[in-house]
Amino acid sequence: MNTLLNSISPDLEYLLFGELKIGKDELIFDEHNPLDRKGCCLGFNVSRDQLAYIPVSRLERYFMNEDGKYCQLYNPEHRKNTAVQSTVKKCLRACGITLPDEAIDRLQKYFKTPVLHFDILENGIDSVYAKWNDGLRGSLRASCMQGKSSDFFTFYEQEACCKLLVAFDENNEFVGRALLWQSADGHILCDRRYGNSYYIEEALAEYAIAQGFYIKKNNNYEQVEEWQGKNDAINQFQKVLLENYLTDHRCVPFCDTFQWVKNKTLYCYEIDEADYRLNTTDGDLRQEYIQCATCDDSYPVEDMYYDDEYYCTSCAFRCEDCDDICLESHGYTVASGSRVCESCLDQYSCCSECEESYPHEEVKYLANTEVSLCEDCRR
Repeated sequence: MNTLLNSISPDLEYLLFGELKIGKDELIFDEHNPLDRKGCCLGFNVSRDQLAYIPVSRLERYFMNEDGKYCQLYNPEHRKNTAVQSTVKKCLRACGITLPDEAIDRLQKYFKTPVLHFDILENGIDSVYAKWNDGLRGSLRASCMQGKSSDFFTFYEQEACCKLLVAFDENNEFVGRALLWQSADGHILCDRRYGNSYYIEEALAEYAIAQGFYIKKNNNYEQVEEWQGKNDAINQFQKVLLENYLTDHRCVPFCDTFQWVKNKTLYCYEIDEADYRLNTTDGDLRQEYIQCATCDDSYPVEDMYYDDEYYCTSCAFRCEDCDDICLESHGYTVASGSRVCESCLDQYSCCSECEESYPHEEVKYLANTEVSLCEDCRR
């Protein structure tokens, strides 16, 4: 049993022996060491709605402590997640553990999937986002837009291409949401799902697919890998047509996957020369950031110079004589303080005394010499 207790995470141990009051004497063990025989162990994630099942091939993620017992190096990137309520017995037995039926019933009731019902909203979307209370958990609570004021979300209600899929539990409490977009090709696309728990996110996905929608296959902040439907999939290169220019909206929210904007079109993939990118959470409409062709740093496009390529203000300037864009390395500051390009510098002469550049007519050469002096230096 000591080996077992060293192979499960402290959270799961607390659930079994603390909250559910399962006595350690209730555990039924195989006669062999479960880790050595099965090569796997249990862990418990932060949301307390998933078990981690680690196969023998990944035991390199563990090390032997001074007592010769396995200790867990908990790494979410190296575990296989499974919904608890459907796999409790399977996971426990895979680790050489059996719980009595009474204890299994307690565990399954703890993770009982709530009865959910769904709605698709065209109006009142702002009120759903504005909800904020201690009952929200998981990715829903962590969402950067949850709890924002209603001003952010009038954009959704004013654009016919956007609706909101919402999940409620048996007490009619809000527990999950996902944006629905109508693509230019007529498909309904279910964007990232947010829920109080993993199984609510899965329930949103199942409902969307059952309605004939296409869900974002990778349910995260990254660009779309694929839009998955019931019997087929469509590629990630989807776009949505807006009725209004973004500048017509007072506030624009973080738009999950459809972040790139050109004219009246939203794109879920990066495009060249986008007008805006909707990846901020403060409601402001900001233009896309562009990489400087010289230093490779990125800046808002409105803060850059453009001459076949984009340049930041540290690497380029606008010549005050001809108005052309010029690289700083090819620019000159004349006596008046103006920055001019190399071509326009030909219209200036350098004073031999102060070494400042002045327009030709303001510099005089001494007779029979190559010495030139500005008006101040001639006095």
